[in-house]
Amino acid sequence: MSDIEVTMGQHGGAFGGSAGPIRIVSSRAADLIGVAARVAEILHPQLDLSERVQKLAVRLTYGVPGTVVDLAREAGGNLTRGEYCALVEARLEVVAAIESASDADILRVLDQDDEKLSIVRKAAQSAAERKSKAAATPLPAIPQFVA
Repeated sequence: MSDIEVTMGQHGGAFGGSAGPIRIVSSRAADLIGVAARVAEILHPQLDLSERVQKLAVRLTYGVPGTVVDLAREAGGNLTRGEYCALVEARLEVVAAIESASDADILRVLDQDDEKLSIVRKAAQSAAERKSKAAATPLPAIPQFVA
């Protein structure tokens, strides 16, 4: 997948290469989705869309499927979209699957790149830590404002 994206973009294109216009639209969409979600939370105080909006922003930024969002949030641009998709295809997108997979399995997906293996392992560990902290930290109860 990575090779295809490189080949497709080798002759440039619009600003930011051939994917420039797509990146611009996804960036603007992420901006507007945050505002729309905040308005929805104001109109419907029982809604908490913060986690969903954050995940959607990661998906739009890196162009990844929803199942690999936790990994992409931690690894960021250190992996290409093609590498994220390859991990999904190999069913190595979930933290538990990465932790239980052998280095050889992950390296096979990442074209034998040891640096990428290290990035994936560290990202999976960070994602697991983030989830455990989120589960252990209860949200404070804030009384509703009455004018």
